[in-house]
Amino acid sequence: MREQQLEPASQRLVRDWHTLSVPWNKLNCRSYLATGPKLLDRAAAGQPEVRTLLESEAKEVTRIGNDFQIRHTEVGKAAIVRDDDLDYLFHRGFALIRFVLRATGRGS
Repeated sequence: MREQQLEPASQRLVRDWHTLSVPWNKLNCRSYLATGPKLLDRAAAGQPEVRTLLESEAKEVTRIGNDFQIRHTEVGKAAIVRDDDLDYLFHRGFALIRFVLRATGRGS
């Protein structure tokens, strides 16, 4: 049961991470691809060490979403076998998204 609940949530989390952005015009970006770095800049609030940490974590969360079999239909990716593994990966991604949203004034 727990796996059935977490899997759809993990799928949505990966989708949301890949599409997380603010309107392009607010960040003076020409495309959504340019919003990631600027979004991390805003979230770091001028703290270079935090910015470095956020970029590293963002890259790792993206790699996890790309390399692990989050959806049943994905083939050729590392399977997530244990519930605890899925739970860990979900919370890692959730923590990053929540932090970025709150730090940029879009979460409560």
